[in-house]
Amino acid sequence: MEHEQFIRKAIELAITSGKKGNYTFGAVLVHNGEIIATAENTEVTGDGYGHAEYNLAIESARQFPERVLRECTLYTSTTPCERCTFSILAIGVKRIVVSVSSEGFGRLLPTKFETLSVKEIVSKLGLKDVEILGPVLEQEGMRAFEYWGGEYRPLEEILQDTRRKREENRRKL
Repeated sequence: MEHEQFIRKAIELAITSGKKGNYTFGAVLVHNGEIIATAENTEVTGDGYGHAEYNLAIESARQFPERVLRECTLYTSTTPCERCTFSILAIGVKRIVVSVSSEGFGRLLPTKFETLSVKEIVSKLGLKDVEILGPVLEQEGMRAFEYWGGEYRPLEEILQDTRRKREENRRKL
């Protein structure tokens, strides 16, 4: 599949980000089959709002004309949050490819994950010319979370911990 190499690069950036002590998210911008920009999450070690997709959108808006951005595909290791989605759409990117879906990411959290997915945002805005693809290589993308915050933990252990915490939360209610 044509998207796999770029999704793998986004996952690689997510792992690198995690090993630096940041959260494990990465993003890649591709134009005509070539990577023209990449970004990692810098939320812990950087200044301000350091989500990977936001970092990529801001830097790309500075570097590339809108006509180029409209022809790009943005690949992300995990479905972007609302703010990142709006940033991507604001710079004119018309295709977003996601590795880990909202549902997949939600499996890692001890409470219910309530956010609009990229597809829901695009639909609510009525953007018929924006294409959202994925999940692509979701199991591989989930493995990036093994490096969350700089310390390796096997995915199975993380998911087991999450199930235990959810059960504790249910009992508290």
